[in-house]
Amino acid sequence: MKKLKFLLISVLAASLISIFWGTDTSVVAQLPDSQGTPQIAMSAGVESQLTVTPYYSEDPAALVASVVIEGTENVILVDSQLKLSDASNVADIIEATGKNLQAIFITHAHPDHYLGLESVLAKFPDTPIYAGAATVEGIKSNTSRFIDIYKGQYPGDVTTNPEIPVEVYTEDSMELDGETLEIMSMRGDVPEISVISIPAAKTVIAADVYFMGTHAFMAAASSPEVRQEWMASFEKIKSLNPDLVISGHKAPNASLNDSVANMDDAAKYIATYGEAICTQNNAEEAKGFITQAYPDYPLAWYLGFGLTEDVAYGDC
Repeated sequence: MKKLKFLLISVLAASLISIFWGTDTSVVAQLPDSQGTPQIAMSAGVESQLTVTPYYSEDPAALVASVVIEGTENVILVDSQLKLSDASNVADIIEATGKNLQAIFITHAHPDHYLGLESVLAKFPDTPIYAGAATVEGIKSNTSRFIDIYKGQYPGDVTTNPEIPVEVYTEDSMELDGETLEIMSMRGDVPEISVISIPAAKTVIAADVYFMGTHAFMAAASSPEVRQEWMASFEKIKSLNPDLVISGHKAPNASLNDSVANMDDAAKYIATYGEAICTQNNAEEAKGFITQAYPDYPLAWYLGFGLTEDVAYGDC
């Protein structure tokens, strides 16, 4: 595997980081290295002219990723956060490039990946928004309910507009300044997640197929068949031979330098969840089993979604 190389952010981007970094733990580009220097993740020896910049929100806003893919003249944004303030930070990163926002692509219909669109569209109002057919249906069906849930949790920082102008994208690729972004559907925390591969940059944007160093959202993964299908997605990603895999969620102490190797840990977490269901007698015991195995993982509140009293414990 080629060793990852990192390029320091330009002075302009660094000035933005100093604004965002101030009082919270949100990440512009990659998390700091051991010296605390913010960096952009790039793969060594690749032929791509694209720059891939992930932004991760803070906890409790789910440590969720938005990814800015910057070409020579245009930009594509993948996912747009939950909170308006985080999405505004992402919009500022795009604005700092001085380039045209060509498109926004939403990987799946969970609210932490798209409810912040309003802040991005405020700066780039004519930008088309694309997603797969299942994602578009989920957005149209559930956005009003999501707004009702989160407006109380984040007063004034969640959109009140349920109308999301998203279009179904039917192609299996997208062009950005002459380079190809391949789009493929994989099982993750929902049945269909749009995973984006950038072959020339040896980079894969895995979205919620991959939770890196955090508890995973397992609400739809109580059956062994679903878990096997999800774990098979990691093998599909590995078959693309990436140097960098950008997870949908990432722990603050995790480094994208280790993103390929750590997919094995993510697969092991899914297996541990299955073991908890099979060997424990109820939800509380299963939660204790997983938290004992992963005592330092953030997003522990996700366990309440994947380990409910409706799950058939001890029946494997």
